[in-house]
Amino acid sequence: MPSFRFGGESRTIGIPRREQRARFRDEPRKISVLHIHGEADANVPFDGSATTKGTAAGTVRMSVPTALERFRTAAKCPAPTTSTTGPVTRQSSACPGGVDLNLITIASAGHQWPGSPVQPTAAAAAIGVDPPSQALDATAQLWDFFAAHRR
Repeated sequence: MPSFRFGGESRTIGIPRREQRARFRDEPRKISVLHIHGEADANVPFDGSATTKGTAAGTVRMSVPTALERFRTAAKCPAPTTSTTGPVTRQSSACPGGVDLNLITIASAGHQWPGSPVQPTAAAAAIGVDPPSQALDATAQLWDFFAAHRR
């Protein structure tokens, strides 16, 4: 079963039994989304092209716009509003039922955590780490997002 770790709390994602899948399909729980992505990410390319870095090099993934359009369609969201300040572009849709769909892209940013400290050049180069963009503080963005979308 896949698992993930967030904020020091670990969760395991299991595959629900047939009865549970039917219930989830009939009673979907809509969630708000905040996606932050560097437009120069070679590990998970924004446009869905083949990856050129990392352990999954050569893998083709769904583009970020296509993935978010699926969310937008499922949640019956209107077309997003867009604003750009410097290298940061924000798109947001206020959807029915209090659901928000947000995309923040950073031009020229790679696969990194925006706003994090810059790692020593030699160490970062040795493992192929992209330098973090300082155009946005992703931690602050997520904190604000979670504070605004409590359950």
